[in-house]
Amino acid sequence: MSSIRNSFKISGQSFSGNLAAVTAKGETASGVEIMPNINYGFTIRINKAQSKAWVSGCHNEFPSYTVLVNGKTIYDRTQTGTALIGLIGECDIVVNVDGRSFWRAVESVLRERFG
Repeated sequence: MSSIRNSFKISGQSFSGNLAAVTAKGETASGVEIMPNINYGFTIRINKAQSKAWVSGCHNEFPSYTVLVNGKTIYDRTQTGTALIGLIGECDIVVNVDGRSFWRAVESVLRERFG
């Protein structure tokens, strides 16, 4: 579906040694024109040396949201409410994941590739 209410922006890209960061912010029209937008904004920071990731930001109650780093889920929230109720407001759910380890996912990838 094409809509003038669609917007997706990446900003704050930073890569320095073992540290990386990026911010993604967006909104999109729901499937029904009169419904409120789906809104979200996440900042993801990764420290490769520590094998940890941080996620901060916010999103609507609807739909569900998942953030993966190297195939490992570091943030997962199942939608609450219905499409109508869950889209009222903007960024109702605050996200703050503090230093979630993603090493097991990295370890699995290394084992698959190098035995």
